[in-house]
Amino acid sequence: MTDEWMIQPKVKNAKLKYSDVWNVFGVPVKKDNSGVFCVIDGYASCFNCNSTYVKKKDTGTIPLRNHPCFKNYIMEQEQQESLILKTQASSTTQILPQTAASGINPLTSYGLVIKSIRLTLHEKLRTKESIVQWLCRSMRPFSIVNDIGLRNIVQQAISLGAKYGNIDVNSMLPHRSIITEHMKIMADSHPMHKYTEPDKRAENIIVAMNKALSPFDLNLSNTNIMCDRGTCTTATTSSITTCNDILHSSDDDSCDEADDDYVPSFKIKSKRKTKSHNSRVKRTNSSFSMIDHVKLDASEIPIEAREYLVKLKEVKHIIKYVKKAGLNDEIKSMASISLKQSSSVRWLSLMNSLQSLHRAYKATRKVLQKHDRHVYINPNDLKWLIRLLLPFQVITEKVQAGNKPSLHYVLLSTFMLRRILSSTEELQQFDAEINGKEKSDINIGFDEQQSDEDSELNIETEPLGISFFRERLSVLLESMFDLDIRHYAAVLLHPKYSKMMHCSKNEIEQTYKWIRDELKKINIDDTATNAIDLNLSSKKAKKSSLFEIYSNSSTTNSPGRSVIDIEDDDNDQYSNNDTTLHDELNHYLFLVKKTEDEPESKNEDPQLWWKTYNKDLRKLSILTRRIFSIPATSASVERQFSSAGLIFNDRRTRLSGENLENIILVRSIEIQELNDIGALN
Repeated sequence: MTDEWMIQPKVKNAKLKYSDVWNVFGVPVKKDNSGVFCVIDGYASCFNCNSTYVKKKDTGTIPLRNHPCFKNYIMEQEQQESLILKTQASSTTQILPQTAASGINPLTSYGLVIKSIRLTLHEKLRTKESIVQWLCRSMRPFSIVNDIGLRNIVQQAISLGAKYGNIDVNSMLPHRSIITEHMKIMADSHPMHKYTEPDKRAENIIVAMNKALSPFDLNLSNTNIMCDRGTCTTATTSSITTCNDILHSSDDDSCDEADDDYVPSFKIKSKRKTKSHNSRVKRTNSSFSMIDHVKLDASEIPIEAREYLVKLKEVKHIIKYVKKAGLNDEIKSMASISLKQSSSVRWLSLMNSLQSLHRAYKATRKVLQKHDRHVYINPNDLKWLIRLLLPFQVITEKVQAGNKPSLHYVLLSTFMLRRILSSTEELQQFDAEINGKEKSDINIGFDEQQSDEDSELNIETEPLGISFFRERLSVLLESMFDLDIRHYAAVLLHPKYSKMMHCSKNEIEQTYKWIRDELKKINIDDTATNAIDLNLSSKKAKKSSLFEIYSNSSTTNSPGRSVIDIEDDDNDQYSNNDTTLHDELNHYLFLVKKTEDEPESKNEDPQLWWKTYNKDLRKLSILTRRIFSIPATSASVERQFSSAGLIFNDRRTRLSGENLENIILVRSIEIQELNDIGALN
C-alpha cells in the first residue's frame, strides 16, 4: 500500500447477501491524475498481506477462501463462537426434558437448548418417517439418532431457522470437500506437530519428538516416555541417555531378546518370602497347591476347572443365540435388563455378559424354553464366576478411568489382589463390600482378633474349579508382574498413602533411599523453603475410596510391621518440630503429618495437596510431577488405536492416512473439552 494505491472495503448493497470473504478482502484502488482513487475492476486484495487475486466468474470466491488469511479468520470466528457457547453451557437454566436413557440432556453442555415444545401427531409422524427412511436407505445404525453430534447440528439448524426463517438446507450444510479441508485447518491449529520426517529411524524419531515437545518448553531430557518394546522404540529410547523410559510389556515374541538386553525399570529388592506378604491372610488347604501354575500346560488343567471354561463358552452361545433370534426385547420386558454380548477386544465385556445373564437368568430361561432351548448353566456357577472376576473389574475401571495421577494405584491394586485372592473368605468379603450385601461395617483387612464364628458374613463353599483359578491368578500375579521402585515412590509421594501401609520396612527404606538419590540429581538455584501456612480452606471429605485400608488413617495392621512399629516410624519421622528438617523428604513427611486432617490430604488426587505446598518442596515437587506423569496403564493410548480401527472400516477404505490422523486428533480435542466442561460444572 502506497500513496498511489490502497485497498478499500467492498461497497455492499444492503438488500443483497455477500460472502464472508469480503471481511478479509477488499478492492484495490489507484489514484488518478486528479487525485481521486478509482476502483481497479476484476481484482480483490487482502487487507492483511496485500495479496491480490484476479476475480473470475467460473471460480467465484473459491481462490479467496483458500487464502491463509481467510482460513485464519474463519478459525478465529469459530473459536469465539465455541467459547461463547461453552460459556453459556455453564450458566444455562432452560433445558429440554431429561432423556430417558441418561437422565440428562447432553445438548445442555453446548448452551443451545432454549425451550421445549409439543409437536402435533402429524409432525411427529413425518419426523419419524424421515428418520427411518434415512437410516434404511443409508444403512446407518439406530444409535446414531441419539448421537450428540447429530443433535447439535439439528439444534444449530433450528436456531438458524428461527433467525432467518425457513432456509434451504443446502445454504447451511457445506460440501464434503469443504468439511475435509476445514477438519485439516482445525487439526493444524492445534499445537501438535505431525510426523514429517523422511523415515522412522531412531534419529528421525528423536527429531520429531523434540519438535512436538518444543511448544511446551519441554525436551527429551525431562520427559517420561511410555512405549512398547518394539525394535524401533527400543533403539530410540536407548540412544537418549537422559530420558526416563517407562516401557510396557508387548505381546510380540520377537522383542524378547531386546527385553533381556534392555531393562529400564528399577526393580525393588524385596526380602519378603514368597508367600508371607500377609501373615493375617487366611489360606485354605487346596488339592491344587502342588501345581506349578507358571509352567502349566493347557492339557494339564484339572477337570473341575475345565468345566468352568465350558460354562463360559455356554454363556457366550446363549447370548449369541438371544441376539440373533431377536429375543432380547422379550427378556428386557420381563427382567428390565437385556443380555450384553462379550467382545474379544474388550475383556471387561465378558464380565458384563456374565452379570447380565445372572440378573436376567429366570427371564432368559423362560424365553428360551418357549423356543425349545435350555440353559445348561447353573446360576450359582454364574455367581462364582462373577465373584472371581469382580476384583479385576473394579480395579481395572478404577485405574483406567480419568486423566488424573494413577501410578500409585499399581502398588495398591497389587496389595488388594494379593489379599482378595488369598482365600475364599477374602473373595466373598470383597464381593459383599462392593455389592453392599453387608450393611454392618466390614473390615476388608480381616482383623487378627476377628474369628470365623464372629464374622457376620455367610461363607459359602468354594467350588474346586473356582479354587483352581483363584490360586492360579494369585500365583501368576506374583510371577508375571514386576513392581518398580517408582510404583512405591508414587505411593510415598501421595499424601493420603504416604505411610506406605502394608509395605515392609525394607521396601520403605529402599524407597526413601531412591527418592533422596533422585533429589540430589535435581538442581535448583534457590532451594530455600518459605513459611508454611497450614490453614487450608475447609472442604467436605469424600467418601471412603476403594483403597481406604492402605491410607494413613487406616487402623489395619501392615504385613511385616506391627502397629507399634508404625508408631515408632512416626515418632522418628516427626520428632523434630522444626519446619527446616534435614531434607525435603523429611520436610514432606512432616507436612503430611501436620495436615493429615485437612481435605487435600484425604483426596484421591494428590495434585490438590502438591499445588498448595509445591513452593515449600521445590525439588520434591519436581520429582513428584515426573512420577505422577507416568500413567498406570497404556489404556489411553490403546483406545486411540481402537478408535482408528473403528474409523477405518470396510466402508471407508478410501480414507487417506492424513485424514485419519486429523479425525483422531480432532476427536481427542473435542472429548477433552467436553470433559473439562463437565469437570467445571
